[in-house]
Amino acid sequence: VAVFKVVVPPGEQVQLSSWNMDEPDRPAPVVAIEIGSKATWKDDLERKPAFYRLLGVKEYFVCDPQRLWRGVNTPLLGWRYGPTASEVIVPNERGWLWSNELDSWLGMDGAELHLYDREGNLRLNGEQAEAEARQLLESQAETARRLAEAQIKKVQEAAKKARAKAKKEAQARSEAEQKLVELQRELEQYKKLNG
Repeated sequence: VAVFKVVVPPGEQVQLSSWNMDEPDRPAPVVAIEIGSKATWKDDLERKPAFYRLLGVKEYFVCDPQRLWRGVNTPLLGWRYGPTASEVIVPNERGWLWSNELDSWLGMDGAELHLYDREGNLRLNGEQAEAEARQLLESQAETARRLAEAQIKKVQEAAKKARAKAKKEAQARSEAEQKLVELQRELEQYKKLNG
């Protein structure tokens, strides 16, 4: 795996099976990751660290998911190259290696190499990120739907209370008007009788 930090205009992206750095304007990758095999494990450990440094690679990682290396008790090794020196990347307590260039931890999970953020959370690949984004959107939509339903219910209950109050007030007004009419009749009868 080779990681390049270059800007490629949309539409110009191509998939390459190899990258010949002898051609003009072909930069070295900033990170190279080799997956060890029976045929390459010795070369990955002995020759390639110096080779990648000479090419201008900033970080080189090699992993051995099948545990083929002889005399090496870890499935993951890494080197960081500076302008004048190189250093072996020291693993953390989990055996993970920090990549400055990827701003990530590289760690083995069984036979799989994964990237993790600074807090140790798994970085997702494109498919996983899309699935998580879909799930998040669905969750947000469901939350919005529930909030809308709750708001509608609240408005309906307020409207029901307002209608009941208005009905009660209308009834009270009607009863008051009826009482007034009765009182006016009684007053007229009283006037007629007392004349």
